[in-house]
Amino acid sequence: MEKIRKIKRIIKECPCGKIIELRPKQYKRKKYCSTVCMYKYRYPNKGWIDTDGYRRISVNGKSIDEHKYIWVRHNQMPIPKGCCIHHINGNPLNNDIKNLILLPRGYHSSLHREIEKRRRLRI
Repeated sequence: MEKIRKIKRIIKECPCGKIIELRPKQYKRKKYCSTVCMYKYRYPNKGWIDTDGYRRISVNGKSIDEHKYIWVRHNQMPIPKGCCIHHINGNPLNNDIKNLILLPRGYHSSLHREIEKRRRLRI
């Protein structure tokens, strides 16, 4: 009969408040529950990268996509309904105002479909 070994777990709290269970070896080096949390709390002034690859920042305690915030601040108007902000060069981390353009959602989707088709053909 095999012996089932129970691994001792240590409970630690992430800065976001989430409880994480760790093995003893992980205790000293693991400080965050996720990569998103790590960027959010390690680099609070620079923002963090979300799971879709966009940089997010905290404004008045609310999490917002940096490119949307920059576009709204520059144009001094909210993003109209049915529209979205597109990165011209395709790099979601390049949030320079010259790289951002407002597009209708339908056109934006068809543009990305076309880009994806061309990318597949190259491979």
